[in-house]
Amino acid sequence: MFVENVDDESQNVDDSIVYQGNSNNLSNYRRHSLDSSLAGDSAQATNQLLTSVFSALHLVYEEQKLNTLTWPNVEKMSSFLFRLASDLNLPKYCYCYAIDYPLLMKRYFSSKMHISADIGDCELRGSGCSVDIDPHIYSNLHQLLKGKSLQCPFPYIPNVTVKTERILKIYNCLFTDDMTPATVVFTPLVKTNFNVSQSGDCTNSGKNILKVPEKSPEERVLSYMISMGIDSDELMSWPSGVSLPIQTILKKSSENPDLSLPSAAFQLLGRADLVSQLQPEAGNWKTAKLCPSTDPMRYTWTDAASSDENDEIYDLLREEKEEEELKEERSGPDSSDDNVTRLLFPSDHRMADAHHLLESCEPVKICIVQEPGMDDRDFIEQKQARLLQLLHRSAAQCVGRGMLTYRTQSPSAVQPLKVPLLNLHGKDLSNSTVSITGSTTFEIPAGLTDWPYFHNGVAAALAVQPDKNSQSWVHLNTASTDDDANSSNKDPSFEHAGALLGFGLNHHLKELQTLNVHKYLQKTHETTTVGLLLGLATDKCGSCDLSTMRILSVHISALLPPTSTQLPIPCRVQAAAVTAVGFLYLSSTQRLVAEVMLREIDRTPSSETEATFERECYALSAGFALGMVTLGKGNGMAELSDLSMSDRLYHLMTGRHKRNRVTRA
Repeated sequence: MFVENVDDESQNVDDSIVYQGNSNNLSNYRRHSLDSSLAGDSAQATNQLLTSVFSALHLVYEEQKLNTLTWPNVEKMSSFLFRLASDLNLPKYCYCYAIDYPLLMKRYFSSKMHISADIGDCELRGSGCSVDIDPHIYSNLHQLLKGKSLQCPFPYIPNVTVKTERILKIYNCLFTDDMTPATVVFTPLVKTNFNVSQSGDCTNSGKNILKVPEKSPEERVLSYMISMGIDSDELMSWPSGVSLPIQTILKKSSENPDLSLPSAAFQLLGRADLVSQLQPEAGNWKTAKLCPSTDPMRYTWTDAASSDENDEIYDLLREEKEEEELKEERSGPDSSDDNVTRLLFPSDHRMADAHHLLESCEPVKICIVQEPGMDDRDFIEQKQARLLQLLHRSAAQCVGRGMLTYRTQSPSAVQPLKVPLLNLHGKDLSNSTVSITGSTTFEIPAGLTDWPYFHNGVAAALAVQPDKNSQSWVHLNTASTDDDANSSNKDPSFEHAGALLGFGLNHHLKELQTLNVHKYLQKTHETTTVGLLLGLATDKCGSCDLSTMRILSVHISALLPPTSTQLPIPCRVQAAAVTAVGFLYLSSTQRLVAEVMLREIDRTPSSETEATFERECYALSAGFALGMVTLGKGNGMAELSDLSMSDRLYHLMTGRHKRNRVTRA
């Protein structure tokens, strides 16, 4: 309760703790009221008792700031302690509370306590807080973080301000060289019958751990935290600025930890993988007890097991292994199923969920109820339309899988590339349904699966890491032909063509011999040629390699001599060759290539078919190639200034010529 305009004649002990915001002589008034009410021999003792109580409350207040869960208490206590500190004429503490709770700053300046900031410090003598102590816990931690010892140890109350004691000791051990203590027991407790030696962290073991000279400060702090029961959950409750230096030290220590540490230390360091490796009888898998496969610790070790239990374990192991081999054969290897990954992140299943979402080996399930009166043929067409809608999602799965598994596999000299199965079929779950094939599985129309299978091959090739000794592996994968592929309903050359592009993006085609390149081109398979040309160009991106340019120029009529024979090259192959030239001459500003590409954008179609269906594809590819050749050069291309590229491109886009701006004076 706030009281205004109180007469001097009615003052008593209770009035000494009443706040009056509009009084100009607030400090003098309260000091006079307190002294007059405590006149006599007991005044000094009572005043000392009040300051001791205030000091204890202040230590509890600072403890609340070291736990994020108790931060709401700081605001409530700051207002009360500010009023109490102003009654006791302690401007240093009032400023501390005003810093933590800025709404009190106006009261601090209006009371004019900042003018005499040192008045009242003598009142803290004998209260447990020295006049030289910094009342703000964060200021003390900052002082230790700079490598400087505290001018006066910070007091703590055992079993009450536990975090204050522990954090100050940890900071003092990590960041200071001398052995000056950073904490001291609250003085009024020492003068009483309170047994300090059996409370808090004041045991001899806790002190000795931080003072072992044979160990490094990091090792001493780690041993101290384990002995005090500090785990990762408690570190999460500390303020971020306080726990960050400690977590940085722990992260550095986790890179090469001492294997003789207890298991709790490995848990604190985030190395649960080392805990499982150091378990006794870890190599005796016959005494293993099988756990669910989703559990990162798949096997828990027992002392003994009966013969029946062993038989069940063997059967479960065999069945699980067969299921994993079948799944890996159909959907490709799962990079998330890694022992180290599961041990490092035992509770994180996001990678496994992502792999599960991107699996494409199963047909999409379609469940549509046939409405009454609908013809069977119309119902089949409705299911096909639904399947075509789901085709885009199924085709996008391989693209996402390529990004998820990028360079996660190592090449093997004896094992060819495994391309995951891309199932673009649909499975009808409804009853009494007639489908195209006469069963519950029907196919989508032919011609729509070419590029999804191509992208599936690219994704499979992108998963292989570059290797200096991958020549034999590249020869193993590029020497296979369509006859060697497994027989299926789809043409396997589309996936192999995409794999060629993926090999080029991962720089595997440097080992491809020229003879094998000509063998691929002799097949005259359109998609294979597209993948090979783009793969060769991306493998040597920006190199302006002449041997690769000779191969590309054969497929571009504009780069052939006028007297050469016109070859019947498909438009998609020509567009791919033009784009490949852009990759090969990336940011080179080569004049001949830039001039040809600029001319090819506006090339007159050679036939009515090309003008109708294929003109836009070729023109867009030529524009991409021109942009890649001049990529990042801007207006600083002196060798291409006479081509007037910006004016010609503006004319092609708008049909008008670009007008020069005339500046007016």
